[in-house]
Amino acid sequence: MRSPRPKYLPRRPLFIPMGAGYRDTIHGFLQGVLQKDRDRHIKILLLAMTYSTNADSISAEERAQNLLDAEKRRQKVEEECAAIVPGNYYEVTVAPIFTRADALDPDHLHYFTADLSAIFFLGGDQTVAMQVIANTPIERALADAYARGVPICGTSAGSSLLCRVMMGGYNDPYNRDSALVPQAVSVWNTAEQRGLDFGIPNAILDQHFFQRSRMARLLNAIIRPDVPHVGIGLDAYTGLFVRDGALLDNVFGLYTVTVLDGETFNSMHSAGFRGTGGTLSVRNVLVHLLAPGKFSYDLRQRRHSLAAAPRRLKRAFPALTLPREAGILILGGNLRDPHSPHTYAILRRFLREAGQHVLIVAAGFESEEAARLPVDPFVDFFNSQKLTVRVFGDETQLPETDYDSIIFIGANQALLHPEVFATIKQKWQRGMPLLADNAAAALLGSYYAAHGPTPDDEHAAENDVQGSFKQGATSIKPGLGLLPLLIEPRVMGNNRWGRLFSLAYNHPDTLALGLADNTAVIIDQQGARALGENAVFVLDLRQSRRALGSSGLFVIANGLLDVFAGGEALTPEDAYAHP
Repeated sequence: MRSPRPKYLPRRPLFIPMGAGYRDTIHGFLQGVLQKDRDRHIKILLLAMTYSTNADSISAEERAQNLLDAEKRRQKVEEECAAIVPGNYYEVTVAPIFTRADALDPDHLHYFTADLSAIFFLGGDQTVAMQVIANTPIERALADAYARGVPICGTSAGSSLLCRVMMGGYNDPYNRDSALVPQAVSVWNTAEQRGLDFGIPNAILDQHFFQRSRMARLLNAIIRPDVPHVGIGLDAYTGLFVRDGALLDNVFGLYTVTVLDGETFNSMHSAGFRGTGGTLSVRNVLVHLLAPGKFSYDLRQRRHSLAAAPRRLKRAFPALTLPREAGILILGGNLRDPHSPHTYAILRRFLREAGQHVLIVAAGFESEEAARLPVDPFVDFFNSQKLTVRVFGDETQLPETDYDSIIFIGANQALLHPEVFATIKQKWQRGMPLLADNAAAALLGSYYAAHGPTPDDEHAAENDVQGSFKQGATSIKPGLGLLPLLIEPRVMGNNRWGRLFSLAYNHPDTLALGLADNTAVIIDQQGARALGENAVFVLDLRQSRRALGSSGLFVIANGLLDVFAGGEALTPEDAYAHP
């Protein structure tokens, strides 16, 4: 006689982190649940201690509001699951655990039944959530459920706590613009302040990754000696499976998952906070992208499914060499404050070469009035020189005057036309010093992303940010080609990471420079150097493997990322991989 079919399939422990959102990711979560549970009665437990503002106390009003908000999410999860697989009965329950006293109350253990199909952490504040549950019976109940194969999911902040070493966020008053200084980032990695004790052991996770420009934040975290040197950047409306705490696969949702590996080439050992701005300096961080499709990454082996990391790196940046007769070249990432000491030093360096007559060219502005605000500080700084200022709108050629250096300022890359400025290249090739700032710097590369500034609102910016990781979403046009480079300004402050990756993906044999605000690359006959208050990023895909996911998103194995602090020469380092 055939034995009855078991209700539950034996399976490995499973985490399902999601970067934010519900509608675009519930289907992936449900897939993980249904792989385990053959019963048509699906029981999901929602945990909302991430909603709390204080782990030790809560007012009656806040508790009521948290329960109301969690109930809305409960209904949403239930409705979305029923719409995706309508044949099942879904029972979604909110556990009213909002304070540490709640987590210590044994009565709340009855929510963790043996027949649970999944546990789901909602978004909010991961640090308060872990203050609530760390070293309590609730955490032990979670560990028991995980060990027997109950999938544990978290969205937004709820995903961060799925790692044993947890990203706490920014320390006040830091943000994405200042994320590269040593005190900017809070990482929880003590017995009392941490993520789940049974969480992913060998990586740290950050959510809303590209949506909120958190590349610098995650880089800052993974180079610390007491933090895993592998970081997972999970974008909004995107999730993945983490099997046995080690295998990243089955990416689902709308966008990409990034893996930063500072371990394989010992990046953390040479990293530090250096230079004129005291910012992060690090070399040879491996960068991987995963997207929906048959792609995976093994955290234990530190291997992308497309290819293993090279055993040896032998690197050079010949593209950062000036032609013999060319003038000094300064590429600015938005020198918005010429009176700051960092920007002042950059402009003083240009002034040493500038001569007596400086031509200031402004382009890519909606009007002459709009150009005045960024142009006037340069006029003030160079007031001891003879100045000619031209704001390009209908003009199609540079003035025929006896200027001997050029400052080229751009606002909107979509409004620039390289053919109009071919004379600038010719003048520079003959020895004329050239400073190009913001959009103008982008135009000088072999190719550039012909898009305007990223909108401030993250929802309005979605196509410009996460959407630009989809092939064909970025308009890439030939630039002036002063040097064989790809250049994207304002990568941190205006969230241009997607544009930078799109340029590099489509032209993998060319170095891609990401310039931060109030930072520049200075290239002269002695070489290239970063200068300013922030950092210069070099994205190098020359040794990478690339593919496209099932929805056309970029998949990259073994890209390389270098971060150069102000004052450092842009010189790469050779390295050997270690196991």
